[in-house]
Amino acid sequence: MKKRVLVADGDPVMRELLRRKLENNTTIVDTIRSLREAKERSHAAYTVVISDYHLPDGGGDSVISILRSAFPHAGLIIMSGLSLIHISEPTRPY
Repeated sequence: MKKRVLVADGDPVMRELLRRKLENNTTIVDTIRSLREAKERSHAAYTVVISDYHLPDGGGDSVISILRSAFPHAGLIIMSGLSLIHISEPTRPY
């Protein structure tokens, strides 16, 4: 059975780069650009969800909360071009 990965990023170049790097014979990669699209795909079973910390229709802790609700069984990886000083306390890795 193939693994399914969901990549969420507002930047089309980043979405395509990640799709190309991750997709192979054992992994299917779907891409979306917004939290709205994530909610629409909440019926799908993803192994991992990789998302930018800021999407066009939401950012910060709301991204994490919405993705956790939509995909409760998936691993969640959050990316950001921002330094940790711009990320709120509850989501810092330490």
